[in-house]
Amino acid sequence: MSEHRIFWNCLSSIKTLTELSLVYSRLTPDSCILLANELKNFKHLTKLDLEGNPILSVGAGILMTEEINLTYWGFRNCQIDRYCETNDKLVHDFIQHICKQVVYNPFLEMIDLRDNFLNSSDYTEILKANTQLGDFKPCKILICERNCNSETFSTLSGLSKTSKRSKGKGKGKKKKS
Repeated sequence: MSEHRIFWNCLSSIKTLTELSLVYSRLTPDSCILLANELKNFKHLTKLDLEGNPILSVGAGILMTEEINLTYWGFRNCQIDRYCETNDKLVHDFIQHICKQVVYNPFLEMIDLRDNFLNSSDYTEILKANTQLGDFKPCKILICERNCNSETFSTLSGLSKTSKRSKGKGKGKKKKS
């Protein structure tokens, strides 16, 4: 289904789309190329949920390279796997794209990375980017608790009340008064 031209043609005709859920749609990394080409046409899109699609780190990375400002990226259970030797560089690039989204996307509220195989250093790198927002509100990053320490898990998930942030000049979400 995912590479079928009719689907992509119909999808591209919906210009006012605000939320796109392709949960368990059997998308592949190749599908992500087609989806990435369409994303820039959706000027009103705020949420993209790709849960359960085997898009791997290469597909997720392709999507993250598009300069769109979503409030929600859903990559839960997308087989993003740090522990496969051939994926190491691709996962590293994907983490770099996430960090850029965290710092430079002023609308970003949440990224769901649960049920993927990332390691503690990946989460620490995302946490570092998420704390460089100065006076802006960090986004929530949903992760697997088993792959990082409890402090990192709490901070990324928005459960920690004690995290201090540096006074960087990054863009981001303004704190609510």
